[in-house]
Amino acid sequence: MATCGMVVLLLGLLASGLSAQSLANKLADPQDPFFPSRLSASENKALKASDFEDPGDCGECHEQIYMQWQGGMHANAWKDPTYTALHHIASKETKGLTDRYCIACHTPIAVLAGEIKPGEDSKVSEISKKGVQCDFCHYRLRKQGDRKHGRHLLSRAYQKGPFKDSESPAHQTAFSELHTRAEFCGMCHDVYHPVNGLPLEKTYSEWLEGPYPSRGVKCQDCHMTPGITHFQQNPGKAAIDAPQREHIWSHNIVGVNAAMANYLASSSTAKRPSSGSGRQPPWRS
Repeated sequence: MATCGMVVLLLGLLASGLSAQSLANKLADPQDPFFPSRLSASENKALKASDFEDPGDCGECHEQIYMQWQGGMHANAWKDPTYTALHHIASKETKGLTDRYCIACHTPIAVLAGEIKPGEDSKVSEISKKGVQCDFCHYRLRKQGDRKHGRHLLSRAYQKGPFKDSESPAHQTAFSELHTRAEFCGMCHDVYHPVNGLPLEKTYSEWLEGPYPSRGVKCQDCHMTPGITHFQQNPGKAAIDAPQREHIWSHNIVGVNAAMANYLASSSTAKRPSSGSGRQPPWRS
């Protein structure tokens, strides 16, 4: 599916109503530094990589969740060799026109931090290499516009999540209904052509048009619980000193890319967070 989608994206860009030069001009527009991705930040200005916390720091308290995430495809979204190969082909064929579009879902921090220079050998920071990570997902405020590919509006006011009573000595917290809904996943897992709207990957749309919504089954029920094909409670704690809950969402994010996750795990060892993985929270100093 990824290969087919990339081919269609290439053909669509090359044959679209917009000329390559007009697209290149749009890429250089300082008023839209994230184009053609659907990412957005406050005042539509690029952030800094240092604005984001290293996932290892989050793992100081959220150890189990961190270990699950570290072994999954969200953490490895930038390192996935299949994606990397296809991205290089697309970038070369379009002279960089697809760079920000594809990278926005595989390492969104790199796009938000202005590290991606279309058509150039971009220097991606170490934190950006860690793919789709804690700060990006839990600082995300809401989807922007329709559900099509990668529409995010980023706000760093609070760490947002699915619990209404969460408290933390490390950061401000807020309940986010969006985190409990399939639309949260659909912002990346529904890929449309950035110019003509042609669907390239319809994971979320296929779910929406299928039988699961009427049954009350959302993405998280299958991909973030031990049930895999159905919701199954996963009792536990979200953090070391957090209250025991009837259910904690698993961050393994089980899916068809499990084989790739296993392959990547065999070539690198997941490590528990420590003071060497990033700065320690101030209350542990």
